[in-house]
Amino acid sequence: RDLLATVDAETNKVRVIKKCDLSRMDQWITEFAWSQDARSVFYVNNKRSENLCQLLIRDIESGVEKELYRAPTWAERFQISRSPDGQRLALMNCRGTEEKGRTLRIISADGKERRDLTTFEDADNAPAWTAWTPDGKYVLFPKHNPEEQGKSQLWRISVQGGGPEKLDIEMWGLYFLTVHPDGTRLAFVSNGPSLKQAELWVMENFLPDRSSKK
Repeated sequence: RDLLATVDAETNKVRVIKKCDLSRMDQWITEFAWSQDARSVFYVNNKRSENLCQLLIRDIESGVEKELYRAPTWAERFQISRSPDGQRLALMNCRGTEEKGRTLRIISADGKERRDLTTFEDADNAPAWTAWTPDGKYVLFPKHNPEEQGKSQLWRISVQGGGPEKLDIEMWGLYFLTVHPDGTRLAFVSNGPSLKQAELWVMENFLPDRSSKK
């Protein structure tokens, strides 16, 4: 059975936060993120028997859970990333609709506010990971390049709204995106510029020149 657990870095003691009630064929956890105060954890719970894919927040001490978001259909899955200030989460769906549509949406950490940032067609429609810039102003996300099957382009969009902006990075896959706290480096897993065995990459100065920002 799937579970969420913490490991004490000094004692190596393992503490189980959440253990699924059903076998992994029927229930599994796909994503998680700490709350800003580290007292709770966000996670994505999937239950096949209930046609359920939901985002929950769980208080670590009490075990009390609250549903923040539920996918509209069983076919839809989504990845999450938490904003630097802990007040919002970005959700990117996959396998959600027959027309291969993706929606990048923002949801408040308490689940009370929700809005879509952008919707686009994506023939790949596999899991897509998002990442926030350290200032919390942009969300980075991959988008499949229809001209080169399998390649993904890196884009960003302002959380205040407006159109997405393509960045000068294109790889055979952009998985598990993570931005360095100084905002100048990006780590991810990819097959690289050409198709080969997956590798871990780090890119520096990948965002537009800060001096050009208004």
